[in-house]
Amino acid sequence: MEDRDRYLAHMDSLHYKEKDKPNEYTVQDGDCLWTIAQTIYGDGALWVSLYEDNKDVIGENPDLIFAGTELNIR
Repeated sequence: MEDRDRYLAHMDSLHYKEKDKPNEYTVQDGDCLWTIAQTIYGDGALWVSLYEDNKDVIGENPDLIFAGTELNIR
């Protein structure tokens, strides 16, 4: 197995299955919306949806999220 395949298999194992997906997520130190979306949805590109769903708590700059912020997960 190539490194890329191993990495993709690892990332796939990290995301939540639909029935196990949480309703909310607390931002941790070092998080960014891409990594949160990758972990929860299995696709980092869905960070935009995560941002749109939580714009009221994140604010106007999606690159500036703070540890302890509670995000709603849909």
